[in-house]
Amino acid sequence: MLAGNEAVENARVEFNGHVYETGSDGTVIINAPGVEQNEEFFIIATASGFKEGKTIVTVLSDYDDEADTTDETGKTGNLTLEFSIPRWQFYRHLPSPGSQQPLIVDLTLSCIYYVWEYKGYPHWGEVSYGVGSGRLEILCENKPPEIISFTGKTKGRAGVAYEYTVHAVDPDNDPIHLFDFFWGDGRFDTDNNNSRGFPPDAIVKKKHRWKAKGVYTIEVYVEDALGDRSYASLEVEIKRRGLTGKQDIPFYVLKILDKLGISKVRWMYIFIEIIKRCMMIKDGFPS
Repeated sequence: MLAGNEAVENARVEFNGHVYETGSDGTVIINAPGVEQNEEFFIIATASGFKEGKTIVTVLSDYDDEADTTDETGKTGNLTLEFSIPRWQFYRHLPSPGSQQPLIVDLTLSCIYYVWEYKGYPHWGEVSYGVGSGRLEILCENKPPEIISFTGKTKGRAGVAYEYTVHAVDPDNDPIHLFDFFWGDGRFDTDNNNSRGFPPDAIVKKKHRWKAKGVYTIEVYVEDALGDRSYASLEVEIKRRGLTGKQDIPFYVLKILDKLGISKVRWMYIFIEIIKRCMMIKDGFPS
């Protein structure tokens, strides 16, 4: 494993029509392209399709560095590929369909084959050249975020805004990508912190106002940077608008007064007079 990177286990490698899988050490042995002879080859191989500083592949060739004209019984033509990838290479920039999607890298190998020759003087002579292509599909071992708590009002009135709080922690210490809130009334909110994401330990608060009475199920999804999601829900019973809560007090009063043809100014005058008289009665001085 290269410094700062993680060896990739169980990565799927499709190459020249064959499917391989990396082992626990992040390596896989594949058939090198262009080998048709039963000889000991010194293989020089290069790989392309990887970005420096991101996905790193090391190509190890299989050859006998002491080959001579009397020992050509070994059959070579295998390459060992070592895949070491930094975890952040798997981080997504867009919402996932609900789970981590494989990282796909196009792979091209160019191989030059040399055999030990004498032909006037001992040397390695080029005898063959091969190019192969395929692709690499990698899923990173990952645990979805843990929703520590999801709290808020479970009973309320239509027209009143209520606040809900979600606390989530990512066990792999990956950034949290986003929070999705589905309010059960056909509306939803997404919070990705202005596309910056959240730290691995994050608390998000959201407010919502239901327009009609009913029983609603709030669903919240928390997605980490690799695309894996966790889910939690909360059931809320919303009653029709009533005379509870300062936002609802004037609602039906104004509605009745409007039907009676009493203006708001006139209603305020009546209301003040009623208060004044109540205060006088309380003090024992009725007029």
